[in-house]
Order: sequence, then C-alpha cells, then structure tokens
Amino acid sequence: MQTPDVETFELPLLSRDLLDDPLAFVAAEHDRHRAVLAFLKRASLQGIISTSSALSISEFLRVELKGHFEDERLSLHPALCSRSLSDYDFIKSIQRIEKFHADSEIVADQIGEELADMSAKKRVRMSGELSDLISEYAKKEHENLAYENAVIMSIAEVRLKKSDIAKIRMSMKLRRGVPV
Repeated sequence: MQTPDVETFELPLLSRDLLDDPLAFVAAEHDRHRAVLAFLKRASLQGIISTSSALSISEFLRVELKGHFEDERLSLHPALCSRSLSDYDFIKSIQRIEKFHADSEIVADQIGEELADMSAKKRVRMSGELSDLISEYAKKEHENLAYENAVIMSIAEVRLKKSDIAKIRMSMKLRRGVPV
C-alpha cells in the first residue's frame, strides 16, 4: 500500500552512449550510487519507504551495483595497477577498495533482499534494525565513494592511456551486450 506522504525514488538512467567514455560512465555510476544512498539515508531516518522505491533500490543494490563493481574490479583497477607498478601505496589502496566492495556487496544484498521483501508484502515501515543497517551502510559507502572520486578517478584520468581506455570500453560494453 502506497502512503501519499512517502517520498518516492526514481533511479537516474544512464545512456549506453556513455560507455564510449568509460571513466565518465564510472563517474556517472558513482553519482547514481550517491543518489541511492542519499535517498536511503532519508528513508532510514523516517523509517519508511514506498514499495516502488524499495523494489527499484533492491534491484540496483542486487544487480546494477554488482555490475559496477565488476567494471572496476575486472577493467578499471587492473588497468590502473598496470600503470602504477612502482606506486605500492596506490596499488594497496586499490586492494583496500576491492576488499571494501566485497564486504559491501554482502550488506547490499542483505538490504536489497529486505527491501524486495517489503515491496512484495506491500509494507512501507522499516524495522529499526533495517533503518540502522541502511544508515551505517550509507555512511560507509559515501566515505568510500568520496575517496574513489577524489583519488582513484583523478589518478585514472592522468595515468591511463588511450589504449587502456579502449580496452576498458570494450570490456564494459561486452559485459552489457553492447556492440563494440
């Protein structure tokens, strides 16, 4: 049952044309993730979420976010590490991000499952435990995204060569079934 005063969330769509510029695509994915987190934070403070928003965000957390993490783990990070062999601290930071993503996926799955269950049962009120879990998740994710954007993406703009970008573009398109 929809409650009229419950804020609804529509996930911003990304044009597949952005895949032609994979760093811009990754940055846009970060923006989408931040939008989801901002909405989740508001919803967790209110303790309510619309059923349509719960379903949309569940899909994002359980499917789309994993695809984004794959883009970074399988394409972006290996290219960056290959251009940063003498920068041990940077490579360690990439490894920390990948560990964070692995841990984050577990929590994102849990939140996604609970939101999907709420949507299926037409519930809008969150449990206190779910609100707390979402709040903590959003805080940690915001911090990680700030670091990724300030450090990783900035270094990617400088270190990656056109050939690296071309390989990243091709692999991201192939993962999505988009013609290369």
